[in-house]
Amino acid sequence: MLDFFYLHPATRILLWIALAMFSFSAHPIALSALSLVLAIFLGLQGWSGFFGLLRRIRWILISLLMIYAFSTPGEPLFPEGPTLEGLASGAMQAWRIILTVALLAFLQGSTSREKMLSGIYTLLFPLKRFGLEVERIAVRLMLTLHYAEEKRNGDWKALILDAFRENEVPVTNLSLSLYRFRMRDGAVFLALAAALML
Repeated sequence: MLDFFYLHPATRILLWIALAMFSFSAHPIALSALSLVLAIFLGLQGWSGFFGLLRRIRWILISLLMIYAFSTPGEPLFPEGPTLEGLASGAMQAWRIILTVALLAFLQGSTSREKMLSGIYTLLFPLKRFGLEVERIAVRLMLTLHYAEEKRNGDWKALILDAFRENEVPVTNLSLSLYRFRMRDGAVFLALAAALML
């Protein structure tokens, strides 16, 4: 997807955080506009990543809808049944969560694993002043994602047995590419700052 408009990986992550926060406070009209734009981008990129993430949280969404439907005061659809207000509130919260998941699917689909880690490293780098070992966090993230991706399609029984075996881990040199911020990244930061001040 045009490599997410050639933005710095850290800018992409910040933009995802900002839009996810916006989706939990925005008016339904703004949510509809964001959903439409995101649907177009996901349609160009492919829906498989989004549906995969949605499948993982389906029971959370169903539980959320049921909790709102039966615990929110209002007019019941039938005696001892869910209320209209509860169903409306539950559907709204589920919409916000689905939109956040769609934003994450777009981020993952348009940003490689290496760029994602580079963005996280860039965002965490200022915390080195406070003693945070940013390099160690980045290496652990790289190894975790590497082995998770490597074993994702394996048989679940074999994965459980393999977890209890003592496997030798080869010594490997890891490298992480860092990217330079550009004018377009500055424009995004200014837009986010202006939006926060509104």
